[in-house]
Amino acid sequence: MSRLRPVVNKVQEELWGASPYPPRTIVEVCRLSQDDIFEVEGTFYAPVKR
Repeated sequence: MSRLRPVVNKVQEELWGASPYPPRTIVEVCRLSQDDIFEVEGTFYAPVKR
């Protein structure tokens, strides 16, 4: 995880600019389904335009 956390930090900075960033959770597992190397889950807020 220590080698991937800087990558996640860089992506967050590219997407959202300066902090504060949206909440995140990073969990290390020994194996993912179909031998994937990472999995991303997100919840986003999209306001309704009136």
